[in-house]
Amino acid sequence: MRAVSTAPATRLATRRRSPDTVAPVHIWACGTDRFPPAGASFYDGDTFPGWQGTLFVGNLAGQYLGRFGVDGRSIEQRGRLLADRAWRIRAGAVAPGTRRLYWLATRRLPPSCDR
Repeated sequence: MRAVSTAPATRLATRRRSPDTVAPVHIWACGTDRFPPAGASFYDGDTFPGWQGTLFVGNLAGQYLGRFGVDGRSIEQRGRLLADRAWRIRAGAVAPGTRRLYWLATRRLPPSCDR
């Protein structure tokens, strides 16, 4: 695996694709589908057998946890979880010992509380 470059964004935007890189399977382009991705994790636990291999991705603006099917060539959204909570889903991980899925979320403050 190669390290991520710390070069300024302006330089990264002008780089050409290197022959030793692979194009991404899926891109969430800026401003589309209201899905700014946050933390992501593949589920490999036993609690929900039908979700084995499912990709879960936090959504900050849409305020839900996206559930995606991945087959190696494409990604398809299969569900919106926790959408009724008004949480900004930030990061997620599967615990190595229990293989439970954990997510970090914050609540959006009402306008009177904004700083």
